[in-house]
Amino acid sequence: MPAPSLFDTAKHRIIQNIEMLTDVGDLPYDFLRPILLKVENPDQLRMIEENSPQIQGEDGEIWQRYIKRDIQDWQKKPHQPKEPKSWWKVYRKLKKEAEMEKQAQEDALRASLKALQDDKATNKTMIVDAKLGFDPTKRRKMPTHSGFGTSFGSSNIPAKNAKTAIDRLKRSMYEQKVARPKGSLMPTHLLEERKGRVATAPKSMVERIQTAREPPKTMLVPRKGSFGHSLGGSSSQDDSALAARESRLKAFTEPRSATATPPPPRASLPMDKAFKAPQLAARPSSDQAPVLKRKRPAPNVFMPQKKRA
Repeated sequence: MPAPSLFDTAKHRIIQNIEMLTDVGDLPYDFLRPILLKVENPDQLRMIEENSPQIQGEDGEIWQRYIKRDIQDWQKKPHQPKEPKSWWKVYRKLKKEAEMEKQAQEDALRASLKALQDDKATNKTMIVDAKLGFDPTKRRKMPTHSGFGTSFGSSNIPAKNAKTAIDRLKRSMYEQKVARPKGSLMPTHLLEERKGRVATAPKSMVERIQTAREPPKTMLVPRKGSFGHSLGGSSSQDDSALAARESRLKAFTEPRSATATPPPPRASLPMDKAFKAPQLAARPSSDQAPVLKRKRPAPNVFMPQKKRA
């Protein structure tokens, strides 16, 4: 690889220190074009033109680059100079107009913001913190040197105009209502009058007095008797049947007396119509077996008696 020429070395060195370039002597523009294209500051290019007038009118492409870079909507504005040497005047004019437009836009924005702030100030919501200066004892009229007047605690009233301030006020009012007892909302002289006075008796005391006034409750105990009486509501026919069964049971269980009552006389037919059955031979009394009496068990009051057919 051959060594770089003196021109390439000098050009490379000038481009590295392009901010220090202010004069190019009498060198033509075609020779200096690669170097001048690296100049980014319009004031520096104008200084080079003043020190080396031979490049004026030939560096129009560099001024056009500056216009496209720094001027907004440059296509809508006239940017062709009357003379080729007046490119720097076109750039200066367009730059001044752009700065004036920018300043006008800033002023309009500032005015709109001020109008918005004034509108907010007129519609400002004043929020009063209810906790500040609250003292129920000072709500009464207290005598002062000028007579009677109402004294309240002094409070600083903060001003807020956001939704968060309203939510905060609602929450503080709710917390104050929950934390503050009901007695604090009542004047002190009424609290003194109600001290020791009972408005209503406790519910437990009322129930105990009502229970003591009621008569003792009677307990109904069923009488001893038959199954029919224990159930209650038996008819007269059931009573008569039960009495008949009891009489028969007593007749079987009790021993017969020596003097038995004669049986009632039986009705007899006429002699010609009477039926004569053959009589059995009488057995000796010694051979007769003793008649065993069958004893019926006592009736159970829990089991109903079976009626005979």
